[in-house]
Amino acid sequence: MPPEDFELRHGRFHAAVRPAAGGSLSGFWFRHETGDEVPVLRPAPPGTTAPLSMASFPLVPFCNRIADGTFQWQGRTVRLSPNHPGDALPLHGYGWYVPWQLDAREPARIALRWEHAPDEWPWPFSARAEYALDDAGLELALEIENRGDVPMPAGLGHHPYFPRSPETRLRAYLPWRWEVDARLVPLDRAPNPDAQAFADGARLADLRLDHGYTGWDSHAVIDEPATGLRILLLGEGGNAFHLYVPDTPIYCAEACTNQPNAINDPRAEATMRAVGPGESMRFRMRLDVEPRERAGAL
Repeated sequence: MPPEDFELRHGRFHAAVRPAAGGSLSGFWFRHETGDEVPVLRPAPPGTTAPLSMASFPLVPFCNRIADGTFQWQGRTVRLSPNHPGDALPLHGYGWYVPWQLDAREPARIALRWEHAPDEWPWPFSARAEYALDDAGLELALEIENRGDVPMPAGLGHHPYFPRSPETRLRAYLPWRWEVDARLVPLDRAPNPDAQAFADGARLADLRLDHGYTGWDSHAVIDEPATGLRILLLGEGGNAFHLYVPDTPIYCAEACTNQPNAINDPRAEATMRAVGPGESMRFRMRLDVEPRERAGAL
């Protein structure tokens, strides 16, 4: 049986969620007044559960990479195996590779749940993902609850894939960038050489990046002439921002609560948090969308 998509609709917005594919969003679209429906995020191919083919997938219980798969936590050494083919380091947590269960469903909202039993990640937890459409756009919310009897580290985020045209521009306040080694693990924080370009609205076709940024003020504006859309990306619950711009017609602009390898780096401004027994940590990301002609100048 192919994986099932659950459709959400509200006004001009349409979204699809594929719980079997890591609790992922499999598509998000906007309908213009002409009746044309255009993608806000890259739609997933029908039938796949491959997380890297989704429109966006949840990052839980950590974001990005952990150097050497090893860290110390409150006197305990934790060792994690690689979890993605072709990458030598554990990446993006574990929620993106497991099926999630339906928890609640309405015409414009769906909630999913995943229960983690201790394994290499030795802390039990419950994770909840919610996708909801409203008049402005889409809200993607995550929550993690510690089900154990000792504090656990936690980080949350979302990994959206946007279609990129030759004229896609992104405006954001990104004063600092983490320079990375060949494994994409941060080495040191440095002034962002593209800071002014991003402040003015950087043309992404001119850049090739896979970096984390600090000092982000939790919002970014995306201008996409190809689809006629202006997108406001908002992060709440964390001020880490990661931008991936490969040599293909997509890019990822990720709001997160922790920077890559933050659990091993005391210099990190956005680090993983201690969640006590029975406590919860929450994160949300919004994508508010409107036609370019209504939005005004970038």
